Amino acid sequence: MNREMELYQKIADLEQKLIRQAAANNFVITHIVKILDDTSDEVKFSSKLKEILTESLSKINDPRSLMKASINDLMQPSIQILGRPPEKFIK
Repeated sequence: MNREMELYQKIADLEQKLIRQAAANNFVITHIVKILDDTSDEVKFSSKLKEILTESLSKINDPRSLMKASINDLMQPSIQILGRPPEKFIK
């Protein structure tokens, strides 16, 4: 029984670690994209990224909606305005 409890604790610890990593990834990536948008002269980097991701996703037959949802989760604004749902990065 003790071994079982240890495994449950390890799983809980891994879940928390994944949540922290996802939040950190989101924070860093959205800031990188913002910096690239601010420094691009012609087409915004984020617009071109959306275009290329959408094109690539259209070539995937199977779990496209899962991939889109994962990308949208990753690209959510790291700081959100209350009462206003975040716009999806890829529609």
